[in-house]
Amino acid sequence: MDFEGLVHSDTVFTLDEIVEALKTAFKEHCDTEVVEEVYLRMLAETMLNFFGYTSRVLDNMLQPEEREVFYTLEDMGLLRTEREETSLYDGREWRINYWVLNTEVILEYLNGERGVERPREMDPSEIYFTLPEELWERMGEDKTLSFDGEHNPRESPPGGLSPQLDRLLKNFKK
Repeated sequence: MDFEGLVHSDTVFTLDEIVEALKTAFKEHCDTEVVEEVYLRMLAETMLNFFGYTSRVLDNMLQPEEREVFYTLEDMGLLRTEREETSLYDGREWRINYWVLNTEVILEYLNGERGVERPREMDPSEIYFTLPEELWERMGEDKTLSFDGEHNPRESPPGGLSPQLDRLLKNFKK
């Protein structure tokens, strides 16, 4: 039997370290900016209760609700799965599934090497609301271009766009 990977490192994490790694992982992977510390601490306690001083846990020890939480932690990179196959005396193959603490990723979260906040995706139409009002002025006119049904914003407005807006949009497309 291959024991390589049974203990991935000598690293033992404290409750506070797991809470900090979870906080950073949630910021990176979830739309919510802040998860209450109480919930993070409960989740960290659950992890430590299962793993203790080992780096892997048998999957069949988990209840379905706990397994669901472990899948979420796997999506964040904090856990991963391993599988062993062994032959039984009668010739059948037996699979043993494990959940493994991904110590490298947890250390990266703790050291600030991971967890860069994702930039907010911008709706392309929001660009119009970020432009200064003077860019909407038509050439030679004092009126501003309105998009209240008078003109289709996808079409070129009559009289063309202002030179400043043309320049800005060309730079934006690059």
